[in-house]
Amino acid sequence: MRKPLLGAGFVLSAITDFALLLTALFFPMVFNLAFGTFPLSIILRGIGWIRLGKESKFRLFVATGSAVLVLGLIFYVSLMVAKELSLSIALWIVYSMMELLSYIKVNRALGNRLIIFACISIIGIATTALITLPKPTALGLETLSPLRYALIFLLSSSIIAAISFLKK
Repeated sequence: MRKPLLGAGFVLSAITDFALLLTALFFPMVFNLAFGTFPLSIILRGIGWIRLGKESKFRLFVATGSAVLVLGLIFYVSLMVAKELSLSIALWIVYSMMELLSYIKVNRALGNRLIIFACISIIGIATTALITLPKPTALGLETLSPLRYALIFLLSSSIIAAISFLKK
């Protein structure tokens, strides 16, 4: 099942995750790469999910695409203006969980067997929530260091999703 928009969106997501992981591992010079690729990833993934929903007639995909576009872009803007990350992370969790549900639906309804392994993102989502939500956290490079393990799972999920949507 070749879906180039979704595939490209997840390639950009993988680049974003990799840049954040490198930043967390004390290479802060790549942070700006993540900040640049993230909105493009959100736009491509959002449109890709909506198109997949219209083609397949599954409303979950349209809802996921809409959530990724709206919540993802609000998340991006909030990172620039928010003093602390709790609300921003909550937005990210909502659309990330919708994408997780959509991976399961793509696997079951559309027969894409590889995509189910992208559900590994749940470990990254849960780890991020456990680290950032209990206490107010400000955005900074020091925030990323404890998230390095979560970023490994998110990066793996993005790579798997990209391959799933780019293969024939």
